[in-house]
Amino acid sequence: MSTDPLTSKPCYQFLPNYPRGGLLVGKAGDLGLVNESFSFLCWIKLNSANQLEYEQFDQAILGQNHLGIGETLHIVIRSMKPYFGFYGVDTASTTTLELHTWYHLAFVY
Repeated sequence: MSTDPLTSKPCYQFLPNYPRGGLLVGKAGDLGLVNESFSFLCWIKLNSANQLEYEQFDQAILGQNHLGIGETLHIVIRSMKPYFGFYGVDTASTTTLELHTWYHLAFVY
């Protein structure tokens, strides 16, 4: 686990054995996400649609462990559109992403 040099709080840990790799981030309070506005920015490139005609699969960018229905932060690609969910205040972009194209995404709460 890496720590923030200013606060000495946990920041992140890379999980190389997690399917397709993964990044474990600190708790919401440690990251300053409780009762605060925040932004999350990332670069992504989709190599597969990860969906079937009759099913939808999320392609996760960031997600918390399950805390309860409607109580988790999740940033995903859903039906080829950026999707942001947090405490029941969920919203999807109207932009459909194309495969094999880099995108810079910004999510603001």
